[in-house]
Amino acid sequence: MPPGEWSYNGTHLEYLTAALLHHWVVMNQVYLSSFKSCLPRYDAPQARILDFLKSTHEAARSESSESVSVGKWVDRYGVKASLIGHRYFECPDLWASEGKTALSKAESISHSDIQNRTRFFSLRALEIFNEFYQDKNSRPEHIIHVTCTGYMAPSAPQVLAADRNWYTEISHAYHMGCYASLPAIRQAWGHVLRGKTVDIVHNEMCSLHLHPGNFSPEQLVVQTLFADGHIFYQAHHEKRPNSFLFRHVKEKVISGTSKDMTWMPGPSGMEMTLSRDIPQKIESSILQFTRDLVTEAGLDFETVRNHGIFAIHPGGRKIIEAVANALDLKDEQTLVSRQILFERGNMSSATLPHIWEKISQSNVPDSTPVVSLAFGPGLTLFGSVFESQS
Repeated sequence: MPPGEWSYNGTHLEYLTAALLHHWVVMNQVYLSSFKSCLPRYDAPQARILDFLKSTHEAARSESSESVSVGKWVDRYGVKASLIGHRYFECPDLWASEGKTALSKAESISHSDIQNRTRFFSLRALEIFNEFYQDKNSRPEHIIHVTCTGYMAPSAPQVLAADRNWYTEISHAYHMGCYASLPAIRQAWGHVLRGKTVDIVHNEMCSLHLHPGNFSPEQLVVQTLFADGHIFYQAHHEKRPNSFLFRHVKEKVISGTSKDMTWMPGPSGMEMTLSRDIPQKIESSILQFTRDLVTEAGLDFETVRNHGIFAIHPGGRKIIEAVANALDLKDEQTLVSRQILFERGNMSSATLPHIWEKISQSNVPDSTPVVSLAFGPGLTLFGSVFESQS
């Protein structure tokens, strides 16, 4: 239309409204894609690790006044090899190849103070960042660094940006535990709405905080469950193949549970407490939480419950079972969560992204709802709703 002839008749107004609405929708949509994981340096079958822990703890017990048979405690409280087949580690102390280990040596990481553990984390995290960012000319616009197992200022992404003379915005999502991928995505959502493409990078090195001298039942669960993991993915506003459309995120702290799970610095590393009541407390709260989450995402709860995929953070077999029982899910709906638990163990905040990576590679039908549920200190429930994009 020539200048001066534009008029506000219905046809043009409707066209303009539709065009503006389409632009608003496109610019306000956030997608996740480009998942890329990096294996830690060491790995071993769970059965070998369990035998290794038995012998190590028995040696430590013989030097103390404890009369308990730690081997029997590992059998009773440890996560069985039928549930976790393999785990990966960065800490060389837990490498049990050919029976050689530094676990019982005074100079090992396991006998170091938290300062030495932090240095180890910082150096290894920077190596992982260099592996993820091999193209030195490809400058990321924004990086969110996620971890709850090591902190150093400047952080690994800050050192990387300085070394390469990049102007890159950097945010940190630290010390939130196993659910931290979801608040990281919530952060990324805001940056994507500003027009940024956001890289999210997880570095979790749980093996730096396992204490071989502590063989309480609670710590035997921790030592046989947690592992290390690193993963990269992106949040952006353009649709890409094998991506997820982000629809909603929600959190809730369960009343009266603040002592059920904790994660705090100690003299020689981070120390975790876990209550045996956690699965029951999650099961009693998760149905209403998930119903609200899905409804607020604009989807029908019953349809999603019957046909969606559920990415449940595998804090252990009992956690997956508690959620599946409460939501009345079929085995195939939680299959990938159980697969990642078996293949990798619990990698703290890096675990859900590994589940998303596997789902994105599995030819899921377009627009399939993917409900993610994770849990951490608080006791906090955190959930998100995605839709698969083929």
